[in-house]
Amino acid sequence: MEGFRKKFYDARRGQDETAAEFVVRLIRYLDRWIQLTENKCSYESLKALLVRERFLDSDLKSGTPGRFTVDGGGRQRHQE
Repeated sequence: MEGFRKKFYDARRGQDETAAEFVVRLIRYLDRWIQLTENKCSYESLKALLVRERFLDSDLKSGTPGRFTVDGGGRQRHQE
């Protein structure tokens, strides 16, 4: 799972890659990442996944780690 997450965020368009090819590659990375999370594929689960990842990334960079949870309604909570 971590490998496809990293590929998705680190991807850069190749010199000989068209915009369409780059988008297709990004979609493949995202699809595989979502499949490996074993979550049902819905708007709410995708939103929770992306927000959680972004939160964790920024939280680690800020040096102020907290706890992050997603409740059953897809609402995210940050707890100090």
